[in-house]
Amino acid sequence: MPRLALAISAALALGCGYRLVGGDGLPAGEPRAIAISIFENRSAEPGFERMIADALSEEFARRGQLRPVWEQQSAPEGFALHGVVREVRVEPSAFSSVGLALENRIEVELEISLVRGPGRELVWRHSPLVLREVFLSSADAQVRHSNREQALRRLASDTAGRIHDELQQTF
Repeated sequence: MPRLALAISAALALGCGYRLVGGDGLPAGEPRAIAISIFENRSAEPGFERMIADALSEEFARRGQLRPVWEQQSAPEGFALHGVVREVRVEPSAFSSVGLALENRIEVELEISLVRGPGRELVWRHSPLVLREVFLSSADAQVRHSNREQALRRLASDTAGRIHDELQQTF
């Protein structure tokens, strides 16, 4: 009797549109690798495009749904992630009673797209993606620079997690 119930449940599930997937959320037959390119940087923040590419590679490797490869290693039939860093703005966001900046806000604006196959069929696009982070200001230029770099790294990591989550919902 339990086998009959299991068989009926399976038949009903298949009849309702449920389908088997490759175990990692991707339908069977979909590529299992994603080529990550270093984003084009149109901002005045040198190196931020590399931070995002590294964070994306780490995020996809950590989560394991798609295996990250650098774009030069990609197969033409696989997925490829491209992006543009449009702008990185830094401005004071909190001031002391004498008008000194206590906190600064970084705002990053990105364009991101996922394409598939030799024809570069657009699968997913997020434009613009705007993220913000706050960091402590300092009268010491080295401390301020270090705080700014840490904020940029947090933004890159948050961006990678958000992109991964949005892509996972696409599949």
